[in-house]
Amino acid sequence: MPQAGGSRMRNYNIEIDVQETERLRDLADTTEQLDRLTIGMVDLQDYEFTSEDDDYGSDSGSGSAPSITEDPEWIPYRDHSFPYDFRLPLQEELGDGLAAKAEAQLSYWSFYPGDGYKSTRDDECCPEQRFHVYQTGNDMYVIMDALWLDEDDTLVPKSDLENPDFNICHWYGNVTRARKGWPPNQAITRSCLCIEDPYAFNAERVLFSGRSYPGECSNPTFTTRHRFIVSKSVHDPNIYNILDQELRFKTTITAESLQNPRFNIVKWYGKRIVQGFTAFADALYGPDSGPEDDFMSSLFQEVDPEQSEIEYQVNYLQELNALASRTEMEENGDYELVIGLHGQQVEAGTYPAIQRSSSAVKDAKRFIPKPVVIVVQINGHPCRALVDSGSLGDFISSTIAEQLRVQHIELANPVGVQLAVQGSRTKINYGARVQFNYQKVDEQRYFDIINISNFDVILGTPFLYQHQVSIGLNPSRIVIGSDEALPLRGESVTTLSSRSMAVYEERIDQVRQELVDYAKPLCKKASETPLPPLCAINHRIPLIDPSKKYTWRPSRCPEPLLSQWVDKRNDYVNTGRWEPSPSFNAVPMLCIPKPSKPGEPVRLRTVVDLRERNANTRKMASPLPDMEGILRRVSRAKYRSIIDGQDPYEQIRIEPDDVPNSAMITPNGTMLSHVMQQGDCNAVATFQTIMVSLFSPYIGKWIDIYLDDILIYSGTLEEHLKHVKLVIDTLRKEKFFLSEKKLHFLTREMKVLGRIIDDEGIRMDPDKVDSLVRWKTATNRDLLRGFLGSAGYLADDIDRVRIPMGILHGLTGDTVPFRWEYTHQRAFQDIKDLAMRCKDHHRKPLIYDKEAPPINVVTDGCGTGIAGVVSQGDDWKTAAVAAFFSAKLNPAQQNYPVHEIEMLAGVETMMRHRDILQGIRFRWYTDHKGLIHLLKQKNRIKQSDNPPFPGNPRVAWGF
Repeated sequence: MPQAGGSRMRNYNIEIDVQETERLRDLADTTEQLDRLTIGMVDLQDYEFTSEDDDYGSDSGSGSAPSITEDPEWIPYRDHSFPYDFRLPLQEELGDGLAAKAEAQLSYWSFYPGDGYKSTRDDECCPEQRFHVYQTGNDMYVIMDALWLDEDDTLVPKSDLENPDFNICHWYGNVTRARKGWPPNQAITRSCLCIEDPYAFNAERVLFSGRSYPGECSNPTFTTRHRFIVSKSVHDPNIYNILDQELRFKTTITAESLQNPRFNIVKWYGKRIVQGFTAFADALYGPDSGPEDDFMSSLFQEVDPEQSEIEYQVNYLQELNALASRTEMEENGDYELVIGLHGQQVEAGTYPAIQRSSSAVKDAKRFIPKPVVIVVQINGHPCRALVDSGSLGDFISSTIAEQLRVQHIELANPVGVQLAVQGSRTKINYGARVQFNYQKVDEQRYFDIINISNFDVILGTPFLYQHQVSIGLNPSRIVIGSDEALPLRGESVTTLSSRSMAVYEERIDQVRQELVDYAKPLCKKASETPLPPLCAINHRIPLIDPSKKYTWRPSRCPEPLLSQWVDKRNDYVNTGRWEPSPSFNAVPMLCIPKPSKPGEPVRLRTVVDLRERNANTRKMASPLPDMEGILRRVSRAKYRSIIDGQDPYEQIRIEPDDVPNSAMITPNGTMLSHVMQQGDCNAVATFQTIMVSLFSPYIGKWIDIYLDDILIYSGTLEEHLKHVKLVIDTLRKEKFFLSEKKLHFLTREMKVLGRIIDDEGIRMDPDKVDSLVRWKTATNRDLLRGFLGSAGYLADDIDRVRIPMGILHGLTGDTVPFRWEYTHQRAFQDIKDLAMRCKDHHRKPLIYDKEAPPINVVTDGCGTGIAGVVSQGDDWKTAAVAAFFSAKLNPAQQNYPVHEIEMLAGVETMMRHRDILQGIRFRWYTDHKGLIHLLKQKNRIKQSDNPPFPGNPRVAWGF
């Protein structure tokens, strides 16, 4: 609680058990011996692939179960002449199905009005791929005709390409006929098919891409794309059937997957084949066959007489040949396809892992009892809960947690969840405390948040133990022995160290709340505070020509915002910030709405159009601090906080002699401003100078300031509390106020300067990456400049991105005609792909301790660009990345010999990151062996030609 102390100054004391809180964090960080949880579940379901592989983008593979056609000739018993290859094909994404079908249709009908005289000139006028179709915007496609590049491209609506009856050849013929001036009544007689189903066509085309699939023979029967038949299901328009006539194999896939250009259908189909044959082999030989029993090859090998009699195997083959078509599980509403394993036994006192046993039973005909599923209340909402005695934890679905908007508790170290199936693992990153109700049980309960299918909640051994629960299956029943949660004590209880993170979070929440209370007296709006006093540093408006007359323009306020304007005008006039006064030279005020989310009320924002006054003002210099240096220093600290000012410009006075220069035209007449105005060309310099002067003894040690963002970072909790209080006390003394909504104390994840800082390092803001990826194709140089600016802002976190950026940069000049070619479109897409690939990548700042791992600089060069990586670790292949570098070679540099390009890559990488490499010893890795003798050569490159190496590199060769 606040106590009186000093003259009109409150003294706040925070009494926190710092040592105990530190001990809890250290305990939460030491969970290596118990890093996984066991959930005893066996999930009987169809053979849909559910592991989160990279079939496309960030989504998992989709589609339904594969099956095998009922054809007696499909299995010629077992024949060595039918070899199988288990290597999955390389990645092959679907791409744009509408564009692929349009290009194929247009290319098939190779002659259009106006082509006659041009097609006979030379080969360059008749390229092999004449048409290129790509999407622009959400509802239009562009058709580029390589035969007529000097004419405007043709636009076709997306809805037409999705129309099965749309005849694009006739449509394009009519377009070119009108463009060439042919008579409207002149008929185009050549026949052409309609567009039909473009997604099915594209799937057939990509599936037959020359790649080998598991089970293919060396001499396939089908050598065209007609090997695959993809058609829409007659029962469900959202499902497509895929028939492989070579392997006599059929499966289904969702229409959503076929319409996703990032979906890797080749890899997905390879998995489906392996799963289908695995199901067949397990049904044939049992799921317990040893690893030496190669199921794919065993289908076509001679039967071992020691396993069973030949006659029995032949009969069994004939029976299972018909069974194979039922690889897809038959859905029966009378049975739940989930069974809990309620008898997992672990040696007392030792849990090598908390495991979740989950597997799919391969028998297509198996009757199973329903699990015990109850309906519970989570924060007052009904949820389906599985009672599972094999789960050593209580879990809640991430979907339910998001829907109910429960507060997440971040774990210090993610806890692994191990399924009983080998290799099936996931992680717990968050937990939650919710209000739990069932029968007479009404309590606050902790749940781990994971991705659960089929159920909303899993009640494991903690719930069963604390409430003395008895369960039965025949009939299904559950008995609650204790309405109150009993303590987890006794010989049968083992402590999971990571659970201390929940206790740690509770302590940290208390500390956060105390700090918020400590800073709350400073959380006021400018309208609630008096005119700030003059300080040692005040804002100046040094005019170049005081007699210059500005253009007079009126100021108006929209009617819906008029009441807010009146309130703001009265508040600022009453506090002395604004002063009504006549003036011979004033600039207009603009009353505009603030950006808001849907459903939020519109709020007023007042800005002053200072363009004319800024052009007549002498510029003052005060450079902003290095953003990369700030990010690195904050990332190294264990405890981090960020606070932001409330109306910071309205807290800085203008020098009284310069107040007449601040005149502005408002909706209610001319006024003078006694505080700094938004948009003043010298406002940033003034504000940064004031902040630096206030905290100059500590900047770079435990505090950094970037305009109104104050970042505080410390190595221990005790130091952090001391630092935060010192900052708040300094701001209180200088009459600066804070925004209550932007007080983020002891945050695990900090969003600052376009990056996100957490315990794993520095990564890009995903919102900025998504904005870059959604950027539409540039149609003029201004849009292209904006795209390159956004990409350049994130370039330090994206590997090799400046090479394709250099290709697009050539179109940004005012003297160069803007002509978008295939090369630019590919570079445009490459930038997006590289940004998406590095979206979740973390950079770790270098550590310079004596025991720190070695620092590596890995560089490489090619004919068009150079790139490098600065990392730290014993093995450069697995080392933590600290910084990226890339650059496009100019025309002169592209003529360099190979060894000079490789040398240039090393020099440029070191010079670009000399701020983190200078003064230390590091290893330089290159794939050009000749450079290892560089430092031993007598006749080296002149110092004037290239700057010296920063630091003390040791050159190594070989990737």
